Amino acid sequence: MASKALPVGASYNVIDFPANVDWILESDRDLELYSYAGFLDDSSLRDSFKDVPRLLNGYTGRFGLHGPMTNFAVHNKEIRAAVIKEFTEMLHICGEVGATHMVLHSPYLSLGAPFPEPIASLMTTNPARSVLEEIIPIAESVNCVIMLENIMDTRPDMHINLVRAINSPWLKVSVDTGHAFVMHRWGEAPTPDYWIRQAGPLLGHVHLQDTDGYTDRHWAPGDGAVPWIAVFEALSALEEQPRMVLEISADKLERGFNYLAERDLVK
Repeated sequence: MASKALPVGASYNVIDFPANVDWILESDRDLELYSYAGFLDDSSLRDSFKDVPRLLNGYTGRFGLHGPMTNFAVHNKEIRAAVIKEFTEMLHICGEVGATHMVLHSPYLSLGAPFPEPIASLMTTNPARSVLEEIIPIAESVNCVIMLENIMDTRPDMHINLVRAINSPWLKVSVDTGHAFVMHRWGEAPTPDYWIRQAGPLLGHVHLQDTDGYTDRHWAPGDGAVPWIAVFEALSALEEQPRMVLEISADKLERGFNYLAERDLVK
C-alpha cells in the first residue's frame, strides 16, 4: 500500500472548467486545461482561454496547459519551422494566462519498435532534440516548464534520456498511466509504475487515467486494469511530488477520485 495519500487535481476541457472550478480552488489542486479550438488559428486559441485568469483569481496551485499534439521529430526545415512557431505561440499563451507547465506529446511514435534509432543518434542529431532546445529559452522566458509525455513509447530509457541529455530545469518527463499500460499490453513495455521509478527526479507531471490496455480509454481509475497500488507506491517514493491530474472527462471525475480516495491513495 502507498505510504501516504497524495494530493491530486484534474485536467479539463476549458469549456467544462467554469462548472468545476470550485473543486480545484477549494484546495488549490493541480490543474491542467486544454482546448480543441484554434490549433490552426492562434487568435481563436487565445480566445478559448480568455476567462481563465478571472476564474483562477486567488488560486495558488500549480496550473498548466496541454500543448499542441504534434509529432515534432521532423527533418523537413519548413515543417520544423511551423512546429516551432506553433509551440512558441502556445508558450506565449501559457505566459499570458499564468500557466507554468505545458504538456507536449512524445515525438517517438514508434520508439522501442524493432528498429529504433541508435541512442547515440538520439542524443546528438535527433531533430526532436533540436526543436526542444530551440523552444526551451522561450519556456524559461514565460516561466513555463515543458512536460514531455509518453504516448506510444515502449522504451522509458530513451524517452527519459532525451530529457536527461538536454539537462534543463525547463524540461521534465510526463508519465501518462493509460498510455504506459496500453504499450505494456501491446508493445511489451514496462508497467506505469516502472516509468515513474525510472524517471525519478526528472518526473514533473503525471496524467492519471485508466484503461483495459486495448486502447487509450481515459476511463476513471477503477474502471480498467492499471495497477494503481503500484503506481502510488512509486509516486510516494519520490522526494518531490510531480503535478498530478486526473485526465478523464468531467462526468467521470468524482467516481475516479473516490475510487482512489477510498483506498487512501489520494486526497
